[in-house]
Amino acid sequence: MFRPSFKPKSGSGSAAFGPVSEVEIGTFLSFQESGKWTAEDARNHLDGNDAPYAFDQVYADLILIGGGGPGTVNRDYSSGIFGGFPGSVVRRRILLSEIFTEADSELMILIGIGGRKYDAEGGTTIVETYDAAFKPIFRLTAFGGSAGANVQVLSDPNIGLAMQSFLHETAAILGYRGHDLSSFVRTFGYRNIYIPGPVGFNNVDGPGIGGSVLPTHQSSGGDYPYRSPGGDSNCFSPSVRHGGVPEVEAMPIPALQKDGEDADPTVFDSFGAGGGVGEYDPSNPNYSGVGGQGGRGGGGGGACFFNGTDTEFQAVAGQLEPGHGGNGEFRIRLFVLRSAS
Repeated sequence: MFRPSFKPKSGSGSAAFGPVSEVEIGTFLSFQESGKWTAEDARNHLDGNDAPYAFDQVYADLILIGGGGPGTVNRDYSSGIFGGFPGSVVRRRILLSEIFTEADSELMILIGIGGRKYDAEGGTTIVETYDAAFKPIFRLTAFGGSAGANVQVLSDPNIGLAMQSFLHETAAILGYRGHDLSSFVRTFGYRNIYIPGPVGFNNVDGPGIGGSVLPTHQSSGGDYPYRSPGGDSNCFSPSVRHGGVPEVEAMPIPALQKDGEDADPTVFDSFGAGGGVGEYDPSNPNYSGVGGQGGRGGGGGGACFFNGTDTEFQAVAGQLEPGHGGNGEFRIRLFVLRSAS
């Protein structure tokens, strides 16, 4: 019969004094689909790695990543055609005994799915345990990323930019550390002034944002959109994952090059990158009409730019797809603290 230990074993419960180091127990666990992780699973993981510790001696380092938001499809780039925001990241360190309070405790895991439609947000990633009365004992939530902007508001530059700025502020509260792309879009009458490029908008602490289409004014006298790549994830880390490139070359680019890279499966704090800008041009069948996908681990989906007339856009708008947001993820790293002496 399974009997997990919730109390320190004799002689092993004293606190460490002086310098301590973390000793990781096995490799970290990654959950990419909804399910559960039980007290028995945790005990088996410890025993399988020759770690006969009690649950109140073992720390769990938890990372939750919400699903990424999708990009937007449009042809009018004067107000920006924005990629989806990345999913938020929540990280906690707690004792296993705070997650599993009973021998039959189960940690329920809900993985947030990346947003698929124009105005759909990425799904929320939730982990929680319940008591016998189904009352939550422990709960953590990582919200999904917002869509670049609702397609219905993009016809008005002022409303579209205000919406994008608001979404950026919301994402910043949830941990996004990238530029507010609406600040790169400035209107002068009905035209746009020059925006220097390239515009970098990588995320320092988490998943990358989806690639966007921003207005530029070239010195040659023509007005051309600037198609940005997807944002890199965790760009100050050696484990940086790269965003997808825009689909603007004369020949089709490989799908994976347009998509943001998935999180590195060997690195605990790695995240998905943003998808690049997709393109549809009625005169060029090489373009797919699909935005780049956000990388798994919360990357935002790339925008899709229709490079044609209003009439042509209305005829095929329903066939075009913004880049889907990358699905969320949940990771657990177990460790104990050991005195250096």
